[in-house]
Order: sequence, then C-alpha cells, then structure tokens
Amino acid sequence: MADRRVLLLVGIVLGLALLPALAGCAEVEADEPSAIDESNDSVGEEPATEEGEEAGAEEPPAPKLPKPVVVRGSGKKVATVRLKRDGPVVITGRHRGSANFIVHLVGQGIEEYIFNEIGTYNGQAAIAEGVAGRYRMPVEADGSWTVRFEHPVPTGNERSLLGTHKGQGAKVLRLRIDEAAQPIFRAKHRGQANFIVHLIGYGDVTGEMSLFNEIGSFSGEALAESELPGGTYLMWVQADGRWTIRVAP
Repeated sequence: MADRRVLLLVGIVLGLALLPALAGCAEVEADEPSAIDESNDSVGEEPATEEGEEAGAEEPPAPKLPKPVVVRGSGKKVATVRLKRDGPVVITGRHRGSANFIVHLVGQGIEEYIFNEIGTYNGQAAIAEGVAGRYRMPVEADGSWTVRFEHPVPTGNERSLLGTHKGQGAKVLRLRIDEAAQPIFRAKHRGQANFIVHLIGYGDVTGEMSLFNEIGSFSGEALAESELPGGTYLMWVQADGRWTIRVAP
C-alpha cells in the first residue's frame, strides 16, 4: 500500500511462518480469538476522545480477528501446521512437565527455536516476518503441552506505548502510539537469564527494533534508534523474572 508506514529495522529480523494442519497424534483446533497477552499487568494510557467527536456517536464495528491455530499434545511429537497469512505472529507455549520443553520450527529453509525451557512453562514469543506456508514443528516435552499461533490485528483497544508496563517472564504486549515519537525506554529486570526487548510493528507498521539485550538483573535506559511512526506495535519481552518498562516521549 502506498501509505504504508515502515519502522526502520534495527536488530535481528526474524523471518518465519507457521501454520494449521497437524501430524501424528497431536490435536489441532481453531479456538476463538483472544487477547495476545491475557495475563500481563501492563499499564498504559486510555485512548483520548478525538476533538469534535459527538457524544453517543455510533462506534465502527470491531475488526474481524483471524482465528488462532492451537496445537495440543503430550510428550515428544512432530506436528505439521499451516498459516495462511503473512506478517507478525504471536506464539503462546504452555508445558506441564519437569524436563525440557523445546519447540522447533522447520521449513522453507528456516530452522528456528521458538521455546527452549525446562519444566512447567507458560510464556510467549513473536516472529516479526511470518510467511504463509507449511512447517514442521518438532516438540520435545515430558508432559502435556499447548502451542498457540495468532496473527495480531489492530482493534483500536491497544494500550498506549507511552506509560508503564509490568510483567513476569516472556510476554508479548499489544501497544499503540498515536503520533510519531522517538521515546526513551527505562527498564528493570529481576532475574537470572536473558532480558531481551524488541518492538515489532504490525498493522500499518512493519519491521523490528531491538531495545535491550542483557543477562540477569538489569536496570538501564535506551533511546529508540529512530523515530517510531504512529501505529500499533508488539513489545516482545524475553525474561525469567519480574520486569518493569517505562516509556516516555
């Protein structure tokens, strides 16, 4: 599209795609759409009423969300999944076991580890540049597991990027910024493993920006490498402890 705004790519661009048709004994089903991050306690600003908006004006219909693809299984399996859309993908993984939980995506010349954890796990990951197609998904686990794939779509209900966001572990937040800005990100992490934060554009914004890449407990600041155009973003936080990210213009 001619008016498509592009976020300058800074950092690692992850090109990948995922997808619903399952192999072996794993079960594939399409659930009703849900929020990308159902449990995060991020705090953002409520959207302001536009100047000139009439009280009681009829709101436009909510956009139709693509159905997520859900793959369930137990133990070590190889599933085949297919997604029909290009663009960013949010992946939620859950494991109820005591050994390794490793999810590997293979296909179209790409090999990517999405999750590599130990024991019981509930977290999220994101892919910036998903490509529609067929992939194999080997899963290593000793308990029951669920892997859910979602294509984020702007709904108008995203929290403001500017503000304070809090959480624990690996999360993907849906955020928005109304006007172009080059904000400062102040982050704290209380954990032992990696603390990595990326911004990924979706909707009318594309590309990925790396903000933090640290190990263990951390407190510091980062300036966005370039001006962020107004639009919607995923904030993908990789962490094993509690974290706080404050964003100021």
